[in-house]
Amino acid sequence: MIVVETELIAGLYLPTEFTEIAENLYEKDPYWLAPFLWRTEFLSVVSTFLSKNLINLDKASEAVELAERQMKHREYRPVAFDVLEKSKESGFNTRDCEYISLASFSGFKLVTLDEKVLNKYPEIAVHPKNFAPNN
Repeated sequence: MIVVETELIAGLYLPTEFTEIAENLYEKDPYWLAPFLWRTEFLSVVSTFLSKNLINLDKASEAVELAERQMKHREYRPVAFDVLEKSKESGFNTRDCEYISLASFSGFKLVTLDEKVLNKYPEIAVHPKNFAPNN
């Protein structure tokens, strides 16, 4: 199991610049966790694709359904105080800290594309290209 950010979830179901990375990561470990926040972020990505006519409403609906099915029972609400502590400690926004907190609490790696998170939390954060199961 791994904690993943929305960009990677979106890469599985939408044609993004991260699709190949997300597909490779999924092959290595298909058990992805995320804070509930992923849903709002994912819908925002889908909405952007719709507004730019990159996908139609049917494809948008399919992407949402597939992503929700993938993440069912793998969504968690990090402890708010821990998110705030991590935000104060790191200077990062609470969005980033929800993912950091979930990874820290669960003991699973946070697979992220965010260089600042990778640099600040090398003990829990790993780039998808560097992820190896049981890492």
